[in-house]
Amino acid sequence: MERYSAFTGRGGLRRRFEIRHKPWQYCRVEIENWTDDLIRKRVPCLVGAQLVSAYYSAGAYDVEIGFPCWVPS
Repeated sequence: MERYSAFTGRGGLRRRFEIRHKPWQYCRVEIENWTDDLIRKRVPCLVGAQLVSAYYSAGAYDVEIGFPCWVPS
């Protein structure tokens, strides 16, 4: 479903790390009770957002973090 990169920075040096894992097994789910009051109070740009779909996964295993790569300024 997704792939990730992690970024760090310290003392003007920026680095990127690739996050790898096998594709997740997932399935679509139906939401019966939904509330997003808490996040809307903290993230005003979500006020007009609408839930479109939801998916469930039991998770990923054997997650790897790659070696850091320098990110130019």
